[in-house]
Amino acid sequence: MMIALTSMLMACGGNRVYYQYEHIDEAGWGQKDTITFTTQKLPAGRYHTSVCMRATQRYPYSDITISRHSIIQPSGSEKTENFKCHIYNNVGIINGKRGVSSTELSFPLSDIVLSDSGSITIKLQHRMSLDSLPGLTDVGIEITGE
Repeated sequence: MMIALTSMLMACGGNRVYYQYEHIDEAGWGQKDTITFTTQKLPAGRYHTSVCMRATQRYPYSDITISRHSIIQPSGSEKTENFKCHIYNNVGIINGKRGVSSTELSFPLSDIVLSDSGSITIKLQHRMSLDSLPGLTDVGIEITGE
């Protein structure tokens, strides 16, 4: 029984190569505020990426549009994409795993492919109409390998 449980736990988190949050100031996430994440050197391969957030009831919209700018080193290739993430469901309840003071959300983004070993830098900005976006306490990135 213990061996089976250990194997299941390893299978669930065994391919995570990067997982990091950055705290958002209580005043809110500014439109010009860029949150940057950089991995260590990774082997060539396909990597699944997700943006992670911790949101409170103060978040004013049902969704959020995120701009992800990816830079691959050492090639220097760059790509910018926008993603719409639904914070609230159709009946006004925050999607995700509820905590004491916030709800943790995770939204899959497009994969990033490293042709050669290297690092990935991801820069996130929000594309909402409010200059200072309240109700998000942390924003992060999770990267898993295949």
